[in-house]
Amino acid sequence: MSELFRAISFNDDVTPVFEAMAEYCATHRVTPDSMEGCSLASRLFDLLQAGYTTKTELLAALGEARPC
Repeated sequence: MSELFRAISFNDDVTPVFEAMAEYCATHRVTPDSMEGCSLASRLFDLLQAGYTTKTELLAALGEARPC
């Protein structure tokens, strides 16, 4: 799984991760519980740790790392 530089707690706002995941999955027809969906979730949490904190930033960062 993701190597986290700091622990994510439920006190952190992870809503943008879930929103980005939902939008990406709907757009690319990815099932969230598939292997690709699990990999996507891991990448999104890595990006959150790297400082991307909004749905827009997360999706943009995915686009840079992986063409849509």
